[in-house]
Order: sequence, then C-alpha cells, then structure tokens
Amino acid sequence: MNTSHIQRLLKQGRDTHALAAFHHVFAPFDRLGAKELMLRARILARVGNPAAAVQDIDRALELDGSDPDILLFAAHLKQKAKPHIAHELGLQILGSTSTSSRHRKAALRFMDPAQIPFIVQTEMKVTDRITAVRWANQASALHERGSGDFEEMLGAAKSGDAVLFATDTYLDKPSEGSRTLSFDVAEQSFEIHVRSTKKAINGRIGRGTRHRGRPWIVIPVHDGGKALARCLASVLAELDQTPRARLVIVNDASKEKATARILSAALQHERVTIVRSPENLGFVGAVNLGLRSIGPGPVLLLNSDTYLPNGLLNRLVFHLKEDDIGTVTPLSNNAGSFSAPKARTGFEMPSESQLEQLSALAFKQNPRTSVEVMNGNGFAMLISERCLEETGFLSTDFQSGYYEEVDFCIRAATKGFRHIAAVDCFVGHVGATSFGPAKRRLVSDNYRTLIKKYPFYAQAYERYAQIDPLKDYCEALVDESDWEPKKIPDARDTEDTELRSIDVKDIPIFPVQGSFDSALERLHLRRIALLPQEALECVGQELRIGHEYHMVHDPDEGLQLFDQSDTVVDRLPLETVSSQDIEAFEDRLLELLNGTKDAA
Repeated sequence: MNTSHIQRLLKQGRDTHALAAFHHVFAPFDRLGAKELMLRARILARVGNPAAAVQDIDRALELDGSDPDILLFAAHLKQKAKPHIAHELGLQILGSTSTSSRHRKAALRFMDPAQIPFIVQTEMKVTDRITAVRWANQASALHERGSGDFEEMLGAAKSGDAVLFATDTYLDKPSEGSRTLSFDVAEQSFEIHVRSTKKAINGRIGRGTRHRGRPWIVIPVHDGGKALARCLASVLAELDQTPRARLVIVNDASKEKATARILSAALQHERVTIVRSPENLGFVGAVNLGLRSIGPGPVLLLNSDTYLPNGLLNRLVFHLKEDDIGTVTPLSNNAGSFSAPKARTGFEMPSESQLEQLSALAFKQNPRTSVEVMNGNGFAMLISERCLEETGFLSTDFQSGYYEEVDFCIRAATKGFRHIAAVDCFVGHVGATSFGPAKRRLVSDNYRTLIKKYPFYAQAYERYAQIDPLKDYCEALVDESDWEPKKIPDARDTEDTELRSIDVKDIPIFPVQGSFDSALERLHLRRIALLPQEALECVGQELRIGHEYHMVHDPDEGLQLFDQSDTVVDRLPLETVSSQDIEAFEDRLLELLNGTKDAA
C-alpha cells in the first residue's frame, strides 16, 4: 500500500495530519504489517505519545524481528529508558548477514559504552565477518592474517563526548578443517575460529534421458506424527494407481519411534526407497539429498503434511505437455498464492472426503486447465526433468524451507522455463499451525536473502498479487463445494485487543459521516483534518479528538457541521467552493472550538 503521502506529511512537520492520514488509509483493515506498525510508531513518537509508539514497535519486532529499519527505530525508542535493550538490538544488526553497512554504522549509536571494546563474529557463506567496535583512540590488530582476508572501515559514531570506531574484517573460510586467529582490540585479545565451507553437493540430478522417464515423488521427513501417516497413505495409494511412479522418502534424522514405525510400513511397498541422513539437514538439504537419489523423469517435491487426492499425480504430470514448462503447482487450502478461497491466507485442512470432493470439482470445473504464475510453491511442486537438469539443486542460501523454491523458479526462468498453476488440481496441506516469533524471523531472514539476490522480485510479486490470476478459479471452486473454510488462527489476528486511546493535540480532527469521496479530499484543508467516522478507530487505536462536533457529507447539501445535540451550526457547499471559502470555513471552525475551550 502506498504511504508516500504520509511520509511527505512527516517531512513537512505536519505530524498530526500524518496520524489522521494513517487512520484514513488503514482503518478498513483488520491488521497491520511490520512496516505499517513501524510507520505508526514513528508518527506516535512525533506527536508526543512514546508509550504507544513503543507498543507498536514491539509488535513490529514480533512480526519481523530481523528488519534492520525496524531494529534501528526500536533501538532509538528504547535508548533512554532501556539502554541495555537498545544495545542488544544494535548487536543484532551488527551480526546480521542481511544488513547493509549503512545499517550497521547506524547501530553504533546504541552501543553501551561500558561494554566497549568488543567484537561480533558473523558466519557468512564464503567468509566470516569480524566487526570490531572500539574507541577511536584504541588500536586493533589481527594476527595470523591470510592472503584472502581484508578489512573495511565501517565508520564512526559519537557516544557522549567520545567517538566510537568500527571495522569489518572478512576472513576466508578454509576449504577443509578450520582456522584459528587472534584479534587484539585495545588491551583485550579475542580468539576467533573460522569453520570450513560446506562442500557443495556434486553430481547430476537424476541421470537425464531423452525419453520421458517415470514420475518421482520426493518427501523430506523429520518426524510428523498423524499428518505424516495420512500423507504417506495418500501417496502410496497414488503409487498403486501409477505403476511407473516411485517414491523417495528422506528420513532427515527423525527421532520419534512412531516415525520409524510409519516409515517401516511404507518401505513394504516395492516402489518406495528411504534415504537416511544421520544429522538433520533441514528442508533444503533433505530435498537435495532426495534429488540425488532419483532417476530420469519429473519429480514432485512434496511436504510430509500434505494429502494427495485420488488421481492427482497423473493430472499434475499431464501439465508438463509443453517443453518450456518448468514447474506445476496445484491449488490448496494453505499454500500462499495458491490458497483457496483467498490468496496468501492459510485455511485449516479439509477432511479427506472434502479434499476428494474439492479435487474432483477442480477437475470438473477446469479440466486440463493451467494458469501461468510467477513461481511455484514447494509444498507440492512438480518439476520437469529438463528444468531440474538445467537449473540444479535447491539453493543452500535459504534456511529451513522458505523461499528456496522461489529462488529455484527464478533461476529456471532465466533458462527459459515457465511456471504454471494446475487449476484442475487440489492438494491438502496442513502447513505451519503456529506463526510464532521464531518462524516469523526465519521467514523474514529468508525473504531478505531472496531480495538481496533478486532486487526486482518484491515489486514484481506485488504487481502479480494485485492481478491475482487464480482468484476466480479459487472462489468458484470453494463456492460449489461443501467445505466451509476456516482461517488458520494467526497471532496478528488477535493483536491490539485492547483499544488504545490517542489524544490529538496539534490540529482539530472532525469525523465525517456519509460518503467520504474525492470531493472532500480535494479540499486541501491545512489547519483542520477530516476523517471518515469509522477511521477514528484503526487496528486497536482510537483517536480522542477533544470535542463533540461532527460533520455529515451530503452530495446535495455539501459538508454540514453538527454539534452534540445534532443541530447544524455551519455548512460548506462543495459545488462552487473556492480557496477563500475553505479558509473562511476553517476560521469559523477554529473560533468555534476556541470558544468551546474558553467556556469550559
């Protein structure tokens, strides 16, 4: 959502106007994202309500605790009252792999003078970054420096009357073993250990063939309980209907005895292979291990908490009929852009009978129909053999299974492959049932990694989301089914359950009943602000305007001002209004409010 006009009001010093504009923009919505909460915190701090600003920034940190801009503003708000927390937030910025040098330099302002000097070691892909923070008059020295190591000045910042100074030193990772170095800062010596780079997975994916190979299914498993048992039961039923299909289960260091029993039972099927990893590789590592274990043919990457309805595998494979199709993703109840009935919203998984009905309905409504999309979704993504062979493994830049499939699809697109949604297919997906701080941070970290690699993606995806080419298919499917979607509870849905009252001091705000259209917005009022009546409340916040007047906008009567007894006390016709009329109207309103205050 474009908030540039709110930012412009802040730059002009019209802080209360900015607060009113914020309420005007966001009042119809039931939640705010991390960026919006940070913006409101900025406004609240500017209008003299730091306590409410801290509440908003704390909520923003819960939603996206790795955004460097949010971390910096949180440290700014907390520096006076809670300097130790500001220091911790600054350390988080210094130790992040996704922050820029500008952010890290800004973080120096929040460092606790009592803890200087210190170093922060950040493990990166091919180097380790050592950030040394010291006073400007203190020396530092790195011993056992290698030929590939190099140093960059991060910058300086004032702390009281003294000046802090920081450098970033990048240390090469050894190809094997480890390095041990010593870093002297002032009179302290720090021992630094640099671990070797992890060896990339070598070899080809599958074996490659000019002939169409068998379909493969790869499922990474790290325990899973009932959801895993249900998933494997549906997949084994598909194997029975698809004689050429093969299943590779990657047991990613599961620990539960129930998982061992479930996998042992699945292994009785003649076309099931289990690959075991002695240590937990995470989703990306487990999938890549599975990809090394398949033969020629397309492969369906499948989460272990999904459900494949009857005949689904063959339907997906059908959509690979054109050579340039790289991935095929079905619709689901919980799969981001592929979610039905509403994109980017998770719904609780339907029952097995409902899933079978949804799958049959999808095929009835849209037989053999596909829609081109930006990228697939890894919960159930079919990859063509040629796309897999030319694009390679999933990138290990991503942690625990978020956005690695987007990275794969972008790389595939550069090689000429297209990605489609099979709108005649529906797959059930439990998905994450809780969206706690740890997951939110993981998702935001991976998203920042993605944007760092592909800066164009964010804007391109927003344009795609506005078009939402799957919307009509998803809504029509659910409308005809017996399934009643129930949204998965999210902590953000229950935020701000207690309404906070915000006193408005700088400018008078008048609530407006009736239509609030472009005619009102063109008035360009400078000394008062108009807001739709419902916009006085905005996601857990209420503006206390300090008077009891309100306005009613009627297309025939214009803008009418009512007092608390619902008597019209002034009126502004809008058909032939001039700048002089508007100025005189504002004068009368301000005099009226001043008279009310004087009488009180």
